[in-house]
Amino acid sequence: MFRKCKCLQGTQGDRASGNWAYLKTIGIQERKLPSIISKCPKVLTLGLNEKLIPMVECLATLGSKPREIASAITRFPHILSHSVEEKLCPLLAFFQALGVPEKQLGKILLLNPRLISYSIDSKLTQIVDFLAALGLTKDGMIGKVLVKHPFIMGYSVDKRLHPTSEFLKSVGLTELDLQTVVMNFPEVLCRDVNKILKPNFAYLRRCGFNDRQIAALVTGYPPILIKSIRNSLEPRIKFLVEVMGRQIDEVVDYPNFFQHGLKKTLESRHKLLKQRKLDCSLSEMLGCNQKKFLMKYALLKDPPEIFVRSFMTLGDLYLYTELNSCEDAINGNSSFVIPFVLKFTELGHKFVNDLIDPALSMLISSGTLAKRCLQKDMDVMYHNFIVFLTIVFEMATIELTNKKSWKSCT
Repeated sequence: MFRKCKCLQGTQGDRASGNWAYLKTIGIQERKLPSIISKCPKVLTLGLNEKLIPMVECLATLGSKPREIASAITRFPHILSHSVEEKLCPLLAFFQALGVPEKQLGKILLLNPRLISYSIDSKLTQIVDFLAALGLTKDGMIGKVLVKHPFIMGYSVDKRLHPTSEFLKSVGLTELDLQTVVMNFPEVLCRDVNKILKPNFAYLRRCGFNDRQIAALVTGYPPILIKSIRNSLEPRIKFLVEVMGRQIDEVVDYPNFFQHGLKKTLESRHKLLKQRKLDCSLSEMLGCNQKKFLMKYALLKDPPEIFVRSFMTLGDLYLYTELNSCEDAINGNSSFVIPFVLKFTELGHKFVNDLIDPALSMLISSGTLAKRCLQKDMDVMYHNFIVFLTIVFEMATIELTNKKSWKSCT
């Protein structure tokens, strides 16, 4: 360590111990401090009030959480050695000029703290010019790319970004397609052409897609070029063809097929549709959340009792749900009542729409035991009334067509 930073040899013990203690106060675990000092021994020699505290306080003003600041310093401790006035402030101004919202400045810097070490003139401006050359010239477009993937600023234009963009053009992406890919998923530009993009492209060809179809897949779902073939693409295509019995080119019309979980979504929804002998397109099957899917295909009816029955007065909202078995739930029969008494009116509808309805939908679709409890202090609005809401269900199955009981639990 002393060889890496000769100035440590003359460092006063009080300064080093003071800096060490300060780093612990901002949330850095003591077991991680040796690693931080090994990466940047200079941290122990910096003035506490001149360097460390101003930088940490400036990062805190960006709306960052303390643990995010500690994490950024742990990953790149050199951030503490840079000047707030000479380095940090010009960098933030540069990003704002590109359209990065003020609230997002801290996010991109703490996700990629190495940004502070890059030269604005020789490094960052070159990447901005490259993105502009792709057609991202409208106000704020480049800023949105940076917010989505701050790490793009660390790559070489000549060695990585330009070769990747040229490869994408060579497989059939138009200029507008390329802009769409970069805006929606800039990570694709940062992947190695020979190690990742070409193998995925070759695999899609082996599956039977032509170049035009692959271009449509990449534009519609850019991660398809960087997903693991063995763990992601191959299992889904195999399931599509061998289990679902569909033509492989159906995914061209719905590229987002590859983003859905194999077991959680694809297998479960296909099973439900098969049991009901229902046919639909991939977009109809997958382009909605679980509740809408169940209701769309009459797998889940929506009588008043199944989710919530509400009675609104000036001061009280009474909610109750009656659930006993799958058949009872569908028919709205009642044998198990859960009362909900919410002593407020203004927020009543919000609880119904945002909490109760999704919670019950989740329970019906997941088939798991769930307990959700919400307690909110209503001191200001209703004289210290406490809203206490509990949902307790035990479910044995999600297959509403089977007449298996839902057991209630206390």
